[in-house]
Amino acid sequence: MTLAIFVLTACLLLSVGCAMFQPQILSFDNVMHYKLEVDPILKIPDNISGFSFGGSSRACGYEVKTNNNVLVILVKISQIKGDTGYFSIPLHVGDNINELRFGTEQHLIWQRGELSH
Repeated sequence: MTLAIFVLTACLLLSVGCAMFQPQILSFDNVMHYKLEVDPILKIPDNISGFSFGGSSRACGYEVKTNNNVLVILVKISQIKGDTGYFSIPLHVGDNINELRFGTEQHLIWQRGELSH
């Protein structure tokens, strides 16, 4: 009975890692196998994916913010072991967006061909 309670508690902790522990924001410098998928016809990004560098961190959510004509992607990571650091985020880049940036440092990852002034 004690073992069953332990296993249930461990599974619960793994599944709600972001809710229980304050997640950090993934820095672009800590992304491995980064891939920005671009729509071949529209020439705008439609997905970003990669892995969080570091064995003990896992991706546990994301937020995409708009700041004027810039889209900022924030990937939340938690230090809970036993899950993956992989993330894949669908992007919706409107006509008003000229740049795509990643992380709190706002690393530039895409810029529209001709910027509007």
